[in-house]
Amino acid sequence: MELFALGVGNYTEKDIQEAARSFSGWHVREGAFWFNRLQHDDSAKTVFGKTGNFDGTAIVDLCLAQPACPRFLAMKLLKTFVCPEPTPAMIDAVADRIHQHEFHISPVLKELFCSRLFFDPAHQRSVIKSPLDLVVGSLRSLAATVKWPAIARLLANLGQDVFEPPSVKGWEGGRLWINSSSILLRTNFATELASGDQIATLRKSVIDSADGTSEAVAARVERLLLGDSSPPELHADIVAHHQHADGNALQRLRSTLQLVLSLPEFQLQ
Repeated sequence: MELFALGVGNYTEKDIQEAARSFSGWHVREGAFWFNRLQHDDSAKTVFGKTGNFDGTAIVDLCLAQPACPRFLAMKLLKTFVCPEPTPAMIDAVADRIHQHEFHISPVLKELFCSRLFFDPAHQRSVIKSPLDLVVGSLRSLAATVKWPAIARLLANLGQDVFEPPSVKGWEGGRLWINSSSILLRTNFATELASGDQIATLRKSVIDSADGTSEAVAARVERLLLGDSSPPELHADIVAHHQHADGNALQRLRSTLQLVLSLPEFQLQ
């Protein structure tokens, strides 16, 4: 109720106790659900002001029926995909769609990702990328082959050990992803990905983009990693970096990739 459905303040300790009785007899045996009716409490329970001989399934339905539930889920979706501090109006709008779609999340996400809210310039680059978003997103954009054991170790060092969250709540995320240690590791990842084959090899199409003027190379890199949305000042800095980078065309491309992968703008989505 607190972490996944309603949030703090939308249930009582008595609701928790009564719900626990409703789940009595539920087990997992050899990886499969198993219900032992002999261990189930068949007496009446009162949850959210309703009384009945509830089982676990009924408790789930009662949680979904609470007005706080769609708003709680809407807040989670908005914080993950749109902005770190969604307004009550945003939350109400998405909560209404969750309710209308009877908690089927796929159509809600489709509507959210096609909405003016999602594409509002005010929300561009307002969410800090998680280590998984940063690393896997970079690899999908640039890499031909990936050394996954090294990537798994990197993600763990960055604070997101995949399939091993610190608690049942998962990772807190947000600004906690960035600190003096993690920003250095993120920069080291950018260097390793762009400049060598320690963790991945660059795609041929990326390597081929090394040819051309500094203006052309910078534009290709920005389109690939920043979505063609960098401000003129940043574009000018990237062009200048490529112009003054040492080495041949490929080395200058790698240096430019390293720069863009390390930018604050690339740490955000």
